[in-house]
Parts: sequence; structure tokens; C-alpha cells
Amino acid sequence: MQCNPRHLDKRGPAATPKLAFACAMFCDRPFITALCTTTHTYTAAAMSYAAAASKGPRQSPEEARAPAPPEVEHSESASTASLIDVDSEGVHTVPADFKEHDVQTNSQAERIEREAEALKAKAIAEEKRLKKEFAEKEKVAKEKAKKAAERIEKNSDNPVFIGNAVAVVALSAGLGFGAYRKYINGELTWKVVGAWTGLVGLFAAGDFYLSKYLFKNKYPERK
Repeated sequence: MQCNPRHLDKRGPAATPKLAFACAMFCDRPFITALCTTTHTYTAAAMSYAAAASKGPRQSPEEARAPAPPEVEHSESASTASLIDVDSEGVHTVPADFKEHDVQTNSQAERIEREAEALKAKAIAEEKRLKKEFAEKEKVAKEKAKKAAERIEKNSDNPVFIGNAVAVVALSAGLGFGAYRKYINGELTWKVVGAWTGLVGLFAAGDFYLSKYLFKNKYPERK
């Protein structure tokens, strides 16, 4: 079998000494012939691509650079996390800068306005109630004072009224003078005040029952 000259081509496997020697010595064998032919074809194709690439224009740094990896585009929307829904029943706490926030919704503004009107109406109603209550108490006090004055005037010559007036004046003067002396001597204590209060209570009770007895049996009161 004749050896194919292409097996010894300088561009193919003959460029490798060992492979060239095998092709020359055993070119009559089918296996060696196929190996040499396949290797030659692969080498020739590789050299043809390299030669074609070397003859073309050189790539710029931008073209030679690897392409940038794809990125996911982020779309940011206005966050509602900072909005405070005070209309919710589950709100128990608010941020420290709550007062610096503007009213975010019309419903909140209307709610605040309604609450302000309710508080105003409540304050006006409370003021009217207090004025009415004070006027009623003042009227009752004036009526009692008027009745007491009329009673005293009608019974100004009654010995019981005269005795009660003298007793009250004397008791008040005695208590005042005694308290002053105790205070000057440093003897006015809570114990002394309590004892005198008890004496005043006993005197008032005795005077009440005595006056009642005298009015009923000896000196009737003019109505």
C-alpha cells in the first residue's frame, strides 16, 4: 500500500515527530492511516481558523470585555409604612414625632374636626350646668339667710333668742382669748384644740335642747 503524501505534510501530523514516524512506518495499516487522516484534518481546520482570525481586525477593549451580567430592574413606589392610620381601633402607640406629621387623609381631618366640635359642645354644656347649679345654691342660701333674719327680727324681744345671742358671743370671746393666751405661752397644741372643740359641741347640743324646751313651754316663737 502506498503512503499518502499528505500524511507527511508539514502542516499536519508530520509536525509531530512521533506521529510522523508512525505514519511513515505503518502507513499500510488501515488504523494508522485513519488516525493520520483524522489528525491531519483536525489540525488543518484549527490552523485555518487561527489564520483567518489573525487576518481580521483586532477587537477593541470594549468588544473583548465580557458582557455585563443581567440586572433586575427595581421599581420603587411610595411607601405607606410611615402613614399613621389613627382611625384604626388597634392603634395604641404612635412614633415620637407624631405631632410633626401632617394630616394624611381627609377622613382624619374630618374626624379631628368632629372631635373638636364635640369637646367644645361638652365644655359649653358643663359651663351652663355649673352656672345653673351655682345660681340655685346661691338662691337657697339667700332664702335661708332671709328667713333667719326675719325670724330674729320677729323674736327680737324673746328671752331665748337674747340668751342664745349672749351665750354665743361670750363663748366665742372666751375661746378666742384662751387660745391667744395658750399660743403666747406655747401651750396651744392639737390636744387642747380637740378638748375645746368637744366642749363647744356639748354646749351647742345643750343649748339646742334647752331652747327647744323654752320655746315649747315658756317663750313660744313667733312664726
